[in-house]
Amino acid sequence: MSDTRFYLLHPQDTLFFRDGRPFEQADDGLASATSLFPPHPSTLTGALRAALALGRGWDGRSGWDAPLTRVLGDGPGMTGGHLRFGPPLLMRWMEGGWRPLYPAPRHLLVRHRSGDGKGAWKFAVLRPARIAVATDLGALHPALPPPGWTGKEVRPATDWWLTGEGLRQVLDGGDLGGLERQAIHRDDLWVKEARVGLALAEGTRTAVRGNLYAAAHVRLARDTALGMAVSGLPADWTAADRVPLGGEHRHAHVEALAKPPAPIPPTAAFNRDGDGALVCLTALSPTRPPEHWLKPGPLPQHEGDILSACLGDPLPIGGWDGRGGATRGPQALQPFVPAGSCWFLRLRRPETLPETLGAETLGDIDDAAHGYGRYALGTYSLTERGEECRR
Repeated sequence: MSDTRFYLLHPQDTLFFRDGRPFEQADDGLASATSLFPPHPSTLTGALRAALALGRGWDGRSGWDAPLTRVLGDGPGMTGGHLRFGPPLLMRWMEGGWRPLYPAPRHLLVRHRSGDGKGAWKFAVLRPARIAVATDLGALHPALPPPGWTGKEVRPATDWWLTGEGLRQVLDGGDLGGLERQAIHRDDLWVKEARVGLALAEGTRTAVRGNLYAAAHVRLARDTALGMAVSGLPADWTAADRVPLGGEHRHAHVEALAKPPAPIPPTAAFNRDGDGALVCLTALSPTRPPEHWLKPGPLPQHEGDILSACLGDPLPIGGWDGRGGATRGPQALQPFVPAGSCWFLRLRRPETLPETLGAETLGDIDDAAHGYGRYALGTYSLTERGEECRR
C-alpha cells in the first residue's frame, strides 16, 4: 500500500449539495432549495471513490466487482475495503501553494476593531469560568467573553475560516494579535448563486409547461477548491480526471497533489490548573461523540472532566446507497455535532488522550473512515469572571 495521497476537487461550474429534506417534483411547496456548504465528508468520499473506480475502468453504471470492493469497500459503509479518508478541507492557493483552511472554533469571537463596522477585524475567545454554576445538565463552567466583548457588534466567528497557522494561534490560547491575516471570511471563499430549472417530460425530454423550480447553487471563488486525503490505495491506482459531485448534474476536475498539505502544528504545552491540564479539543469535521460528551461531567476513561463546551446546532446527515436491490435509496438521518465545535477539558494525563480517545478521531469508528470526527488539540485558561454568573 502507498502512503497518504491528497486530492483536490475543482468545480467545473457551480455546485449543489442537498441536505436531508426532500427536493422532488412531487413535493408540493418545495419548489426551491439552497445548497449547503461545505459538503459533508461522506459526499466527498463518495465522489473520490467513484473517481478511483472510474480510473480502474468502471463504466459509471454497473455494480463494482470484487477487485474494486477489496480496495474501495462496498456501499456507504465501505464494507470490506481498507481506505481511510481525512477530513474534508477547503483549499486556497496562497503564497505559491495550496493551503488548507479550517472552520473557526466555536469559542472564537469577532468584531470590527473600531466598533463602528469599519476598519480591520479583531478576535477574542470565550474562556470557561473558574467557578462552576448549577444547570440542568450538571455543574457547568460557563464560557465567558473577555471584558469589553459584549454588545450586538460582537459575533461568533462561525463565518470565518483559518489557515493552519491561524488555527494553531487560536488553539494555543494566547495573544490573537495579527489573526486577521490568517482568517478569511466565507464571502471571499464562495457565494450563493440562484438558478432556475424546468421539469422535463420523461418520454420526450422536452419542457413541461409551468413546471419551474429554483435552486441556489454555490460558486467557489477563484483559487479555491475542496480537498481530502486518502490512505490505503495501491501504488498503481489513479483517479479519473473528472467525476460527478453533488446534485443537479454537477461535476468536478480531480487533481492529485504531489504531497499532502502540512498538518496542523502540535500544541507546545498545555496550561495547568492544579493537577490537571487544560485541553481544548476542537472538531475539524462533523462528529457523533458518545452521549456523555454532550454535557459537563467526568470522563473516567480519560482521567478528567468536561468543564464546558461550545457546540453548534445538531447537523442532520444522511446519505444515499447507490447499490442495486433492496438497499438502494436514502439513508436515515443521524445527528452530528458540526465542525468547529469545541470542548474544554481538564485532564490529569493529557498525553494519554490520543490513545484512549483515538489518535485522530472522536466518535463512531465507522464514521471515521469517511473523515468524520477528526480533531485538533489546544489549550486555554480559566477566567475569574465566573463570580458574575452566581449573582
